Amino acid sequence: LQGGSGGLGQPDLLKQLNAVSGKSGLQYAIDTTGVPEVMLSALRCTRFGGSVGFVSVAFLGELKIDMNALMGKTVKSIFEGDVDPHEFIPRLLRLWVEGRFPFDQLIKTFPLSEINEAEKASASGSVVKPVLLPQMQPESKL
Repeated sequence: LQGGSGGLGQPDLLKQLNAVSGKSGLQYAIDTTGVPEVMLSALRCTRFGGSVGFVSVAFLGELKIDMNALMGKTVKSIFEGDVDPHEFIPRLLRLWVEGRFPFDQLIKTFPLSEINEAEKASASGSVVKPVLLPQMQPESKL
């Protein structure tokens, strides 16, 4: 889990989270790993009345939850930003046409062969969204 003051990780993730949150527990926890053990740690360290979000494209194993850990908490699975793409994408395009969402300035394309450079640019913050483009192969004639 990443936080505003740094990252936390295995081993003893739950112990680290409890140390950060104090006796009351976290109000909010978000897991983006899809790793069941990390997801359970996020749930267990959340206080009564708190909320947990699971954001992942693929979950990496079966998640078995102790029902006592759920008591008084809100748990939400979040997929693709939790929006309806049929509404959201046209809205983003309207904002772009109006000059209110310059997504074209947020992306930079890189050939696939420059994947390491794309990663460095993203990590440094010089590029918001690197887009990798595979090299096109010439069409073969039969």
